[in-house]
Amino acid sequence: MICVHRRRALAAGCCVLLPALFWFGRSATLERMVVPPKALVIYSFITEQPLLALTFDDGPELHTPLVLDLLARYNAKATFFVLGLNVERRPETVKAIVDQGHQLGVHTYSHRQLPKIPVTELRSELSRSADLILWASGVIPTCFRPPYGELNPAVSRVVREHGYSIVMWTVDSSDWRRGTALTISSHVTSTARPGDIILMHDGLTEMSERLAALEMILEKLTAQGYRFLTIAQMLKECDGVRPQWEQGP
Repeated sequence: MICVHRRRALAAGCCVLLPALFWFGRSATLERMVVPPKALVIYSFITEQPLLALTFDDGPELHTPLVLDLLARYNAKATFFVLGLNVERRPETVKAIVDQGHQLGVHTYSHRQLPKIPVTELRSELSRSADLILWASGVIPTCFRPPYGELNPAVSRVVREHGYSIVMWTVDSSDWRRGTALTISSHVTSTARPGDIILMHDGLTEMSERLAALEMILEKLTAQGYRFLTIAQMLKECDGVRPQWEQGP
């Protein structure tokens, strides 16, 4: 397995010299992205364009290919915050995510509550997951989402030392609850606004209602003129980021 620590050290050196620059890359191709240096935790994006960031946590799992099929049908791109233990089990799905133009992010190796574990174990959760993503896809991940959305200053500091942007959300689909497709989709479509980051899951055991909800969300919001982009694409297309949650109008 390839270790990314040396590359991360190089990226960290670049961030010391140019704190506004983060590097997004695949294989040998690195794409420079500009991020406000104070945007340590990104909740949403500033834009008047009909753009949304659709994100999926806890995969890849058995139903992830069906999620990819739905995204392709609506020409939508998404960011998948994957678990290292699932990357080990389904490397071919991880590669398919990248091959279809989506983005990968770190969601730790085993979905632990990070504020409750020692720093050494936190570092292991991050580096082990990143190494597996690189092994399966050839991609060095550049963004991170904490399990359960749980952060504290110590966790944030270690995550930043690894060179990640921390990505949260403004629209929680609540698909992790046992709601119906209509309940899940109605909540998302009624609350989503330009620049929002939508939280969904592709790592749930029961996915039939979630897949139906995803199709309803894609169909309705696409019909309203929205485009779905990855986090990296949103950073390019939008005017800036909101580093904290703000109540919309």
